[in-house]
Amino acid sequence: MFSKLFSGPSVKELFNSGLKAYRSGDTEKAVETLSEAIKKENAKTNPDKKALSLIHTIRGEVYLSKGVATLSQSDFNYALEYFPENESALNNMGVWFSIEQFCTPDFKLSLEYFDKALAIRPDRNDIILNKACVKIKSGDNSGFDDLHKLDAEVYPDAKIALERFSK
Repeated sequence: MFSKLFSGPSVKELFNSGLKAYRSGDTEKAVETLSEAIKKENAKTNPDKKALSLIHTIRGEVYLSKGVATLSQSDFNYALEYFPENESALNNMGVWFSIEQFCTPDFKLSLEYFDKALAIRPDRNDIILNKACVKIKSGDNSGFDDLHKLDAEVYPDAKIALERFSK
């Protein structure tokens, strides 16, 4: 077992393989491969915390896509423990706290996570879009202004969100 951690594909190769599996819809392989990457990175004398944060973020997204609430939130929390400035993990936590199937939505906390993510990367239109949608869901119609601005910038998902929320 110990020697297995030091042989075979590198952490980067495992990560790329897991990401490819996730993008192709093979979530089982994605979780398996990303989990192996986490174990291999953690076995190093000085694990790369940013790498671990990224791997946990992607594995959390895989779990989120499958509706596995506890494991997705756990991975996003690990990602933030390893690297608190991980705007993707912050964005995902914002999304997580707005999903009714997972919990009673906590829009205030959700928006706080989006604000933290945008403080790091104000240019991430996906985070701006997610925040606008949560604002609308929480009853704050200023989210429509944000969606219209994104739509004017030709961000395609903004048009979809506007259509969804205008019904």
